[in-house]
Amino acid sequence: MNGTANRSRWPARRIALILLALTLPAGFWAARCTMPDTTPKPKPPVPEPSVGGVPLFATWPKDVKPEVVIVVTGQTYGYLSPCGCSRPQKGGLERRANFFKILRDKGWPLVAVDLGDLAPPKKVQDQDHLKYEYMMKALAGMGYAAVGLGIQDFDQQLWHLLARYTLQKSDEPPFVLAANLLSKDETGAFTRKAFDVPGGRPMVGDHAIVRVDRQAPGKPLPHTPVGIVGLLGPTLSDRLAQIDKSFAIGKPDDALATAKAALKAANPATAINVLLYSGSKDDALKIAAANKEFHLVACQSEESEPPQFPTLVNDDRTFVIQVGHKGQNLGVVGVFKTAAGYELKYQLVPLGEEFLTPEGDAAAKANATLQLLESYTAQVKKDNLLAKFTEKPLTHEAQIDHPDAKLAFVGSDKCQACHPNEFKIWKESKHGHAMEALEKYAVRPSLRQFDGDCVQCHTVGFRYQTGYTNENETPHLKHVGCESCHGPGSGHVGNPFKKEFLANLSKWKTKPEDRLPSKETLEKLATAKSGEGPELAPATQRVLSAVQTRCMGCHDHENDPKFDLNKYMPKIWHSGFKAPAGGGLLPNAK
Repeated sequence: MNGTANRSRWPARRIALILLALTLPAGFWAARCTMPDTTPKPKPPVPEPSVGGVPLFATWPKDVKPEVVIVVTGQTYGYLSPCGCSRPQKGGLERRANFFKILRDKGWPLVAVDLGDLAPPKKVQDQDHLKYEYMMKALAGMGYAAVGLGIQDFDQQLWHLLARYTLQKSDEPPFVLAANLLSKDETGAFTRKAFDVPGGRPMVGDHAIVRVDRQAPGKPLPHTPVGIVGLLGPTLSDRLAQIDKSFAIGKPDDALATAKAALKAANPATAINVLLYSGSKDDALKIAAANKEFHLVACQSEESEPPQFPTLVNDDRTFVIQVGHKGQNLGVVGVFKTAAGYELKYQLVPLGEEFLTPEGDAAAKANATLQLLESYTAQVKKDNLLAKFTEKPLTHEAQIDHPDAKLAFVGSDKCQACHPNEFKIWKESKHGHAMEALEKYAVRPSLRQFDGDCVQCHTVGFRYQTGYTNENETPHLKHVGCESCHGPGSGHVGNPFKKEFLANLSKWKTKPEDRLPSKETLEKLATAKSGEGPELAPATQRVLSAVQTRCMGCHDHENDPKFDLNKYMPKIWHSGFKAPAGGGLLPNAK
């Protein structure tokens, strides 16, 4: 019965509910009664990359595919990827590969070349050479046609670098080019025959020709051949003689004549010629003017940031470009066919965060270059290259000042007893957890905590005597601690009031009375407009500059582009040396 009665009343209840709903404001009903919408929302479109607010390729012909697009990189110096500890950062092979994909997805025929200086500055040879090998593997995977040579490649022992990759793959691009590079043969004479490989291309050639196939719907179009020549400038001769006397640089004019003849003989219809010139811009301009066959000349840059526009010579028919350092920018040259021949367009592209691989494992695994970088860091860990950095430890300046004291790094915990307030500030700061940036956040690629290039800025005393070696042997020196800025503290811990050791803790001072500005002054400087902040006395400004110089050893513009000492110093402010709980005097306590 109850069931029957309930059923008979349900229609009336439903009608009442419907009427109530119709009388309520629409906003109330939506807020109170609507079930959550679980339909996946489309992600907002990624903004089109731009330079100075202007979209890339904005000045290029619209709705016209270029005959060929030439991408130029150079002076990478082993820079495989940004450190990833802060944002935003530029460059890295992962972003470069993503940019190449964007161009290819447009259907643009692509030729990539590199000016040279792939090798990193000298640190640990095993890792330096491993970087070069993986750099060449990455360029091959991206489809590079050729690479030149720079003085950095010679400084890392060119024969060793060639043996790491080119010796086994001399017939496969990227081809190493330097038309006027000579090396001693078995008789001691300088010749190019020393680079010959039986049955294959020379390890260091003078030219290469790339034929780029262009496809139209239903029919193939004639390919656009691109001739590439590598040349070393005469300004490198003196430096090369100091680095490796087994090499010499021949006359550029003779080498160019031979290379140009080879290009013409191999392909008289070569439409576009590119010169990779390892030398100064002034010399490059002269060579471009004297060799009108070249449409594009890439030369070295003294500045890390390159000019936004090319220099034009030969009645604007030849572009001379520079692309800066560390692969943070690259140059893109579009070649368009006109009634008069060819017209070139140029675009400098900063590799910013818009070219990062999207989040998620699937996207990461789909990026072959990112996976190659993961293989590199895994190899660094497997070979324990971190230990190579500390095989011959350096002597810290404090250890030089007091050789008999045998000063050593002791870890921040030793500071806690006398400096509890300062210790607490440090412990809660990012410095107190610096290694976590490598372990948890800088994960594309991962395993950075085993790479000495990264570890040196995330630990205490790495590469110095008694400094950090690894997390098992020296766990007390993990993270950025007190001694990262103040130097080895064993002398001060053992004899807190000894003036000589106290002076070593503040090496940025030139006089005992030197002081940083107050915390409040720094905060005002951080928020003030340019030229409107508090005025500092010359002595105070000198101390501030000295401290900033030390901080910039790690917090440089490249690794921490937003670093501002005035802004960040107050976050770790620990001046004053307050007495520990229970009383007692501290050195210089006031």
